[in-house]
Amino acid sequence: MYTPRGAAKTIQWLLFKQPKSVKRFNDILLTLKPDIVHLNSLTIAPLLPVVKQHGIATVLHVRETAIKGSFGIRWRWLRRLACHWADQVIYICRYNKEHLTGDTCNSVVIYNPVPFETYDKNLGCRSARMDLGIPSQAK
Repeated sequence: MYTPRGAAKTIQWLLFKQPKSVKRFNDILLTLKPDIVHLNSLTIAPLLPVVKQHGIATVLHVRETAIKGSFGIRWRWLRRLACHWADQVIYICRYNKEHLTGDTCNSVVIYNPVPFETYDKNLGCRSARMDLGIPSQAK
């Protein structure tokens, strides 16, 4: 959004694509009538008000870091959505929680588990690259 083209795309999304998404999502909620909705990313956080208009409990699962950008407009909007529209916000790490909402809303950190028993810690980089087909010069 930091270029005229990016701004134009954002305006196009707000005027044409986002309303269609909201209508379709609203239709799904009316059909399914769920007790709770789990939104799995900040990219779909704008749907939180739609869910709450139906009186449905919401969980926002934040898996990415909200970047403040130049003016912080998007960041402030996402923070407001998380704090005022989600019943519970789940983060995958403390950094993401501190960066977006801190302790200002009903939030918790639940780390994504890594089953270390399924990984061979002794496997060398060269063997792993060969097994996965990654060229030795690749970063």
